[in-house]
Amino acid sequence: MNGLTSLEVERGGRHAETLDGLSGDGVIAILAAAAGDADVTMVLARQDHRGRLLVGLDRGRVFIGKEELEELFQFVADTSPRDGVVVMNIGGVETEVDARYVTSPAVLEVVAREWLSASADLTGGFWGSR
Repeated sequence: MNGLTSLEVERGGRHAETLDGLSGDGVIAILAAAAGDADVTMVLARQDHRGRLLVGLDRGRVFIGKEELEELFQFVADTSPRDGVVVMNIGGVETEVDARYVTSPAVLEVVAREWLSASADLTGGFWGSR
């Protein structure tokens, strides 16, 4: 995985911590440890990349977005349902998220590893423009 990463963490809509100089494996470990927690938002930034990976975690449900070149994208997993909404707490607010944008911690790990390695490949889904 390329470069060192910074990670901003919010819990319940409040800034909890900023961690700098993390390795890719360190980031993956933190994401995995928080996967079952309620209302956690994380923003990942690599030193060698202008974009950011945006992650919302709420009791095993995951929302993944990315910001690149001033555009926002949302990850759509191949395994996500295409209809309905899922209620998640994101940033201290109960939010209805289209079900197609909600995925699992296992998919998050794959997507985060690919993003951290600056891979052009994307396994298990695609980025939808917002």
